[in-house]
Amino acid sequence: MSRLLPALGVSLLIAVGASLACLPLMALMFLMPYFVAVQRSRSSAYCVALVYYTGASWALIQGARNFFGPTPSRLDSVGLWLLSSSILASPFAMLWTSRRDQMAWRIPIATVINALPPLGIIGWASPLTSAGLLFPGTEWLGVITIAAVPGLLIVRPRMTAGIGAVMIVLSNFLFGGGPAAPSGWQAVDTDFGGIAHGGSSAVAAFLAADRIQELARSSKAHVIIFPRNGRTGVDGGYQPVLATNARRTPSERKNDRFRGRHADDPTRIEGERLPRIPERRPGCRRQF
Repeated sequence: MSRLLPALGVSLLIAVGASLACLPLMALMFLMPYFVAVQRSRSSAYCVALVYYTGASWALIQGARNFFGPTPSRLDSVGLWLLSSSILASPFAMLWTSRRDQMAWRIPIATVINALPPLGIIGWASPLTSAGLLFPGTEWLGVITIAAVPGLLIVRPRMTAGIGAVMIVLSNFLFGGGPAAPSGWQAVDTDFGGIAHGGSSAVAAFLAADRIQELARSSKAHVIIFPRNGRTGVDGGYQPVLATNARRTPSERKNDRFRGRHADDPTRIEGERLPRIPERRPGCRRQF
């Protein structure tokens, strides 16, 4: 219990800070596996991991409508939050052991399991995220190092802390600064007032879609990235489509030229409206 309460408090602080994009706390995300490893029982180790993932993913309660539509019940939201957190915490509990000499390889394996599919599909708040802040520019070396450090802190704490501190200073000195954007790529932020979440008219959704098409046509980039809900229509009416000229047939290209499109149009995320045709009632005309 003397180890559990401080570990729970620090893990929760790091998790909530990471969910709010607090960079100093995001740099400490790699410590969660260490707090799991130092526990004296499997249940305590699971509690630490569970508190971490629930604290990091609390926004799912509000964001569940991205998964379940514009009007999910509170039970759906809380269920998604708790279920995903429980699943992500499980590898740390299953690989926990009281034998400290084995934690050097068990903890990195648990971390990697959460980062790779199938768990990697919901593997948010991964402790590996710290690699980008502590070891910028080191690519896979930084990822491997950040995965190994929590386990090594158990068996060789002083040596690991010393070598890790030197690596952090050197990597930030040599490769400090944000990474350059890929050549020919452009990220576009939008603010359409939550057209994906109900409470918006079809006219607002159409204007948003038209605005995105205008941005895509005016851009000189080859790949344009929009927010995930940038083309989501009212009540889920839009289905996401990746539009690219690279796979279009000659007849489709000819059609594109007739419509004013060009072969060098950029790849972009589009959506297509799925019309909902009401059932025909006796004595009434079909409506569209």
